Amino acid sequence: VVFDGYKVKDNLGTIYSRKDMEVVYTSSNLTADAYIERFVADHQKEYDLTVVSSDSLIQNAIFAHGAKRMSARELFGRITFINQEIEEQLAHS
Repeated sequence: VVFDGYKVKDNLGTIYSRKDMEVVYTSSNLTADAYIERFVADHQKEYDLTVVSSDSLIQNAIFAHGAKRMSARELFGRITFINQEIEEQLAHS
């Protein structure tokens, strides 16, 4: 998960790592888009990456590097569907 800290005064940026996930707050001199594009370019061969963004520029950039893309609306739909499936399974158990 990448949050944009670009142009935030005195922001050095931070990365929190937990098991299979990282949360990144970019520094004041780096946009989230630039971080994501660089990360995808550097790691696409070793990971199966999917970038969730509704920004068409970042979608095209990561797609050019071979990563998959998903819109925020599509992610929301998938999460909603999974939650409904879980609720149905719990109701029948």
